[in-house]
Amino acid sequence: MEGEEYSSISTGHFVVKPSKVKRSKLEFPMVYQEESNSSIDLRREWYNNTYKQVAKIIKNIIEETTLKVANDIVHHITLPTVDYLINTFILKVGINAMHYNVVYDLISERLSKQHKICSVCLDPSLLSTDIPSLLREIFNSTLADNQSQQKILLKTLSLPDLLLHLKDEGNHGFLLIIKNFMKLNIKDIEPFLSLLNSCQKDDFPIHLVLELSTGTEVSSEYMSNGLMSSLRVTNISLPPPTALLEKILSQTILMPHIPFKLSYESFEVLLSRFSLSTYSVQEIIKAIKITILHHAIHQPLVKLINFEDCSLDISKITDDEKDLVIQLPSMQKHIERLIVSDKATALKLLEGDGDSIANLFMECKSNYETLYHTYCVIHKLVKGIPGNSLVSKPLELFSLFLRGETSSVPEIRTALKCFGMLSCDEFWSRLQDAYYVLEPVESKSPKLQLLAKVIKMQIDKLISEEVTETTKDVLKNAQSTFVSRIDNFLSTLSCPGAWPLNELLWFTDHTAFQTLLVGKVRAAIHRGLSKPHVYLQYPAEDDSLIPNVCHLYRLYHEHGKLISLHDWIKSYVTSLGKKKVTQLDHARFFQAASELHFLGYIKPTRRKTDHFAKMSLLGY
Repeated sequence: MEGEEYSSISTGHFVVKPSKVKRSKLEFPMVYQEESNSSIDLRREWYNNTYKQVAKIIKNIIEETTLKVANDIVHHITLPTVDYLINTFILKVGINAMHYNVVYDLISERLSKQHKICSVCLDPSLLSTDIPSLLREIFNSTLADNQSQQKILLKTLSLPDLLLHLKDEGNHGFLLIIKNFMKLNIKDIEPFLSLLNSCQKDDFPIHLVLELSTGTEVSSEYMSNGLMSSLRVTNISLPPPTALLEKILSQTILMPHIPFKLSYESFEVLLSRFSLSTYSVQEIIKAIKITILHHAIHQPLVKLINFEDCSLDISKITDDEKDLVIQLPSMQKHIERLIVSDKATALKLLEGDGDSIANLFMECKSNYETLYHTYCVIHKLVKGIPGNSLVSKPLELFSLFLRGETSSVPEIRTALKCFGMLSCDEFWSRLQDAYYVLEPVESKSPKLQLLAKVIKMQIDKLISEEVTETTKDVLKNAQSTFVSRIDNFLSTLSCPGAWPLNELLWFTDHTAFQTLLVGKVRAAIHRGLSKPHVYLQYPAEDDSLIPNVCHLYRLYHEHGKLISLHDWIKSYVTSLGKKKVTQLDHARFFQAASELHFLGYIKPTRRKTDHFAKMSLLGY
């Protein structure tokens, strides 16, 4: 496995320094002095099997996503048209541009086999050449079989001749894919696009796919009005990295059968870093992989977990490892509680009884299954309710469940309160969706059985009492009763950090995780801006010595994604205790803003000329 697998996200460093040397297997250090080579091999095996399991799911998600994009483009291309405009698809790929070659291959394959449409994918460097050279490149890409005809055409090749040749070869249309379109000079490519427009015919349509790395609204400013009027533009929306992160996490480390979880603090770090669409899919995958690797390296007891059914194999445990189990913080707290209530069980655990340890781990696993399925039920109940901040944020909702004490979390209480104001049909529909979440669960814990019973009882009550929109008092009473029961059920859920043996499944070192995800250079810049007294050696409470750029950086966090210059300078002057903006304040403000721009925290935006847009790495 190559060293670059451990390369950094953004500017930071991971566990191993990148190296060109190939190794047959990962080098795992000894965590404790008596650890044997076989124990290290078992930890390495756990990492390989766990990551393979996760990587397989991620691969399926990526393939499903790329196939959907290709199907959308093929569907639009094959739709019948009544005008002579060039069918143009603007594909915004952003930082994931390098991963969409497979999309173009799928499009070309499907169009060629099913619809007899010839397609060519061109690199932008070819489009800056003269038109005859470009036509030759397109002609050669079509792989004509008739060599004599090929020689004749190459002597006096023109676009009409090329299209006629493609038509004679049995094609029903022509698709041209232009990668990195925004990197081109429009003066170089506009003559060729105009030539394409002049050759557009009803019996042999021409299609374009323009790959953009910026917003789709730029295209109208990038091309002339005359050229835009000859194009029938269709924007193909791609899922941003945030949507892919949600899908990947929901189907991998959130699932109960995956033997690896993130603690609340680590989960919050991951969400905060990927909350903006500035990380590629590959970086998301690297973040998950390096976290699993870090857990396998620093937690020797992961070798006891059977990755197939996520159970604990006590047959592999040694006396030294039993001592490590007992020394876990969660076990120490659990034994302290048992000494008061059940001394016999506490003594068994202190003696390292294998069955007692295995039962505790199964209890930890059962608690997580209850937590996960309860989260799915609550998400089904509150999803799509207007005025609910958790409507479109399932990962944030799961983060609240990881934090524990879900019944006292204001966001969840507000969501349940909104749920109690739904119409009868909507109330009925959501109850059924929530019940269907629990129905396929094979081995329900007692708590999940209770939750299913509460939902089923409410459904039966609505049927027996024939509750409708006309019986508002009965409906309101039923909703109030159900919300109260759900609230009581949530109060029985415990915090994952308090579960015995949670360290075996949960990656709890959020400080190390933050170091893995945050580049050291960026972290140093953020520390200098947020805590300048550390570097300038002055009392932290003396605000008069704060540099202007640090002062402005504090106000920077009070604004949204777009910062109004007028509001920003007003808040800057007000924070200085002044009522009017002087020339000196004006100069200091723009100097500080220019420095933030240079550091990469803000940039000008075309959406509003008197605004700045926040950049990706804010808050580091």
